Amino acid sequence: MVREDLAAYEDTDRLAATDLVVHCWPEGEPTGAQETNLVRAVEAGTGFAGRHGGVVATNAGNPRSTRSWPRPCRPPRRVIRGTSRSSFPVVWTRRWGSGRVFVCTPGHRVPDLTLPQTAATVGRGLTWAARS
Repeated sequence: MVREDLAAYEDTDRLAATDLVVHCWPEGEPTGAQETNLVRAVEAGTGFAGRHGGVVATNAGNPRSTRSWPRPCRPPRRVIRGTSRSSFPVVWTRRWGSGRVFVCTPGHRVPDLTLPQTAATVGRGLTWAARS
């Protein structure tokens, strides 16, 4: 299902039956109930993948602060890739309950995904995060 709003996170039955949520929503933040429903679905095994504009920009006024990110999206202590100019992680995975979370922050536009390295990283991350 593709939605142009966050109302999908209000349908707990659909979330529970979903193998992978790919979140890319740069227009505001989920309500408390929407975030709770999403977190519970991930804890129960729904996979979650987030991109730059859908996780970092949406949920943090200061992109270096992770305090307001949905709990499963916060960077873990071990990251896959960081930058040489800062300590900010750019690609990471983590387990959250029975679910898997993949976050990839490089790129701001769809054409960025045509770079072979980015496409490969995103493809592997989506596959890993999806419910088995």
